[in-house]
Amino acid sequence: VTRAGVMSFNAATPSQVTVAGKTNFDAGTGTIMFWMRSSGLANPVGNPATLFDRLNNNGCVLAQNADGTLQFAPYAGGVTVGGETTTAMLSDNHWHHVALVYDQSPSGPLGGIIAFYIDGSLDSSTTLGLGWAWQPGQEIELGLSHDTNSWQAYNGFMDDVRCYDRGLTGAEIASAKGGALVDTNALIMQLNFDTAPVSGLTLTWQCADTILQSADKITGPFSDVPGAVSPYTIGVQKAAKFYRYRGH
Repeated sequence: VTRAGVMSFNAATPSQVTVAGKTNFDAGTGTIMFWMRSSGLANPVGNPATLFDRLNNNGCVLAQNADGTLQFAPYAGGVTVGGETTTAMLSDNHWHHVALVYDQSPSGPLGGIIAFYIDGSLDSSTTLGLGWAWQPGQEIELGLSHDTNSWQAYNGFMDDVRCYDRGLTGAEIASAKGGALVDTNALIMQLNFDTAPVSGLTLTWQCADTILQSADKITGPFSDVPGAVSPYTIGVQKAAKFYRYRGH
């Protein structure tokens, strides 16, 4: 499988894509989905590598383990409340489609289920006995966590990152793996890079009512980019530049 445009992460010079926190990310059930391609951890004896991080005392991390499996770690009050690990090992330098369906509460509509789907098929699942929740307003980090003591930088590629505010069915995930958007009413975020590459970089985002921000350092300070709308083209930079977007 080849893909036209992707997010490239190089652990030698760690970088990340961040998405500002919005209330529609806080649903108790949902699906996190993306394509990934990696040959393994940059530091094979180090901590797992961050794929998706929305954690600040509460929330979760999706990470790549040294053996090529993926792990999902949910937290409540700074303490992990279980999780799930794939049986599939994905560090083979091939593209793989990953979907994680979650229900944060054992009494929720899906009974607290955590289910991994790899390449359109159910890989592993578990039912959590303890609930967890999102940290309201917490941003999403892709490829690099703010907590570098617990998670190392991802080394590889990601594409077509999506968040849905409900748990998709197996049939829907298989359809999404084939390229379908699937229930656009439940699709609350999609980051893809299907446009052919040009000199510089083009940023696209799907969340409405947002403002693009930029900074010279990953820690900020971030400033609004006047008049920026998706898709937004950035010329070749002579120095590092970091981007995120925030809600109005």
